[in-house]
Amino acid sequence: MVNVHAEWTEWYAQGEVKYLDNDNINYSAFSNDELSDNAIVPSLSVGRYKQIGDNTRLRLTGDLELGKFDEFDKLDFAKLGATATLRHKLGLGPDVPWISGEVSVSALDVDSKIRDDGTLYELAIRSGKRFTPRIDGQIGVEYFKRDGNSGPVVDPAIPSDVFDQESVALVLEGGFLLSERVLLTAGYTYRSGDFDSACTGPNVASVLAVEDVKAITFDDAFNLAVPMCAYKLDGKTNIFDASLLYSWNPNWSVEIGIEHRDGEGDVLEYDATIARIGVIYLR
Repeated sequence: MVNVHAEWTEWYAQGEVKYLDNDNINYSAFSNDELSDNAIVPSLSVGRYKQIGDNTRLRLTGDLELGKFDEFDKLDFAKLGATATLRHKLGLGPDVPWISGEVSVSALDVDSKIRDDGTLYELAIRSGKRFTPRIDGQIGVEYFKRDGNSGPVVDPAIPSDVFDQESVALVLEGGFLLSERVLLTAGYTYRSGDFDSACTGPNVASVLAVEDVKAITFDDAFNLAVPMCAYKLDGKTNIFDASLLYSWNPNWSVEIGIEHRDGEGDVLEYDATIARIGVIYLR
C-alpha cells in the first residue's frame, strides 16, 4: 500500500440560496398565537481538505449564513463561524462504511435584542455506508449549545435567558438515487433538551400552570398589538424531513424539501411545518 503523507489537497466550496415558508415561526402551542412567515436564506462555506492518510481526510471551512424574513424583520440574522470535519473510511471500495466527527463554532447576530450576540456550538459523530449502487444511509449523534442574552424580566422567580439552550439529538437519514440526476432523501431526528416557544399574554398563565418553564421573557421580535412572551422548556422534539434533489450538472442542483417538527413539553404539544426550495452550487 502506498503511504499518503498529510498534505492539503483540493479546495471546497458550497453556496446555497434557500426560500423557507414556516407555518409556525414562533413555535407556539396555541393555535390562536401561531404566526407564519417566509425567509430568504443564502449561505456559503469555503475551505480545504487535508489528506491525513489513505482513508482519512480533514476538512476545514469558514461558514457564513444570512436570513432575511418577510414580515418579522427582527428575526433577520447573520451567522459567521468555522467547521472542522474529520472523515475516515474503514477500508477500500464504495460500499465500505465510514465514520466522521465534526465540530462547529459560530457567532450569531440577530436584530431581535433577546436573540442577539449568541454563540453556537455544535458537535456531531456520524457513521454511514452505501448498501447498493442506489441506496445509502447514515446515523449520527449531535450535541447543540447556544449562549444568549438575558431578556426583560417577566417573573422574578424565573430566569430570562430563554436562548441559553442545550440539546442532544439522534439523527437517521437515507438516500435513494432515482436516476443519474435525481436523489430522494428522507430523515428522522429525535432531539431531547431545551427549545423555545412563544405565546401572547392571555396564554402565559396556561403555560406556567402545566409546564416547568426554565426561562421566560418578553419577546421583541413580533410587532403585535398584544405583547408576546418567549419561554424555554426542556422537552423532546421529533423531526421528519424529506427532499428531492435534482442536479443538472456536476456543480449545480436544486432541492425541494419539507420538514415537520413535533415537540412536547410535560403537557403542551408544539408543531411546525417548514417548506423549502433551494439552489445549490458545489465544487
